[in-house]
Amino acid sequence: MCEVATAVDSLLEYYNQIKHGNVNQVAEKLYNLRITSREAPSSLPWLNNLLRDRLHKHDHHINPMYIDLLANRLDKQRLEAFISEYYWGSGYGFQREVINLVYKTTDDESFKEYLKLILIEEQKPRPHYMIFQEVITALGFQLKQRKPISLKFVQNQHEGYSSNVYHAFGYALGIEVEADYQISLLACALSNLYPDEISTHEYFEIHIDTSGEEMHAKETCLSIEKLIQSEQDIQTVIFGFDTAIRDTGTFLHEIRETLQ
Repeated sequence: MCEVATAVDSLLEYYNQIKHGNVNQVAEKLYNLRITSREAPSSLPWLNNLLRDRLHKHDHHINPMYIDLLANRLDKQRLEAFISEYYWGSGYGFQREVINLVYKTTDDESFKEYLKLILIEEQKPRPHYMIFQEVITALGFQLKQRKPISLKFVQNQHEGYSSNVYHAFGYALGIEVEADYQISLLACALSNLYPDEISTHEYFEIHIDTSGEEMHAKETCLSIEKLIQSEQDIQTVIFGFDTAIRDTGTFLHEIRETLQ
């Protein structure tokens, strides 16, 4: 009996076909695969366009840190430093210090219910930040001491999720869409050095499968659809999305500066 290919298998098979091309074009193709070509998650055209195109308009998909990763420009020491700060900002920090705390403090019931759903999913099959710690160990790395860079990023995320509900939902959508691309790119980049570990570790399958970040983005879109009542609401959602992408881009740039 033939084994069914996993989402990670399919991603890495595609990546191995394109990875020897121009690195910016590789990033472009990965973005198209993970974001642009996905099924429309919303009944609202402007919201579909926001999800599919906005990150690209910021040139975030070719952030220099992402290009360095795809081009294998980091030695083990610098890769370990990147992975550690990434964990503190986008792993532990996001789950424990952003959505968990905002869930406890927000007064908006619709946003509280949304965060409750995300928190439940972030615990399956066990806390995702803990699973990422296992990835770090499996790659032979040690988790480094936290730097102010990730603390700043966590603070920015907390502010984004704590803003008015339209901005907060837009910010959340930006984080989820970016994470879909981010984790896919990270899996591809790391597979150049650690193919067996990346292809078999559950962390990447959890997030790259359609039940992962893609589903989170769909759930966020559905929440936004129920909320929108005016053009001003739409513009606030878009501004929240843009802020999330800028915050993440700044986080990546600042990590990169410490690795030079």
